[in-house]
Amino acid sequence: GLVGSEMCIRDRLNAIADAIRLMGDYLIKYGTIEKQVDLDEFFNRIKDPTELFEAIREMPEDVGREFGALMFSFMKILSIKKDISAMTPDEKIQIGGELKKISRRIKRIAKKIKKYER
Repeated sequence: GLVGSEMCIRDRLNAIADAIRLMGDYLIKYGTIEKQVDLDEFFNRIKDPTELFEAIREMPEDVGREFGALMFSFMKILSIKKDISAMTPDEKIQIGGELKKISRRIKRIAKKIKKYER
């Protein structure tokens, strides 16, 4: 069997391997996002509310109000003027969680709009 120092070395190697795997996962996801979405164009479009207001005006009133409130939450998140690399891990986790919630709510709104289309 392994003695204490060998277990300690094994545990450290496993921790290093896990950290490298997580960094690889992160880079793959980030690169995939960059390939799918022109982030500069996305942020420029979001910063100009004209298109957003036009879309809200075309929606049924109740859906438009819900979407408008949701976009206000999204804009609030975007107003954090930090570069992603300047955020703490906890900030990234918190903001990432909020963005995922907003994404789920947008999907629900899209389903509501589909009901109006029938």
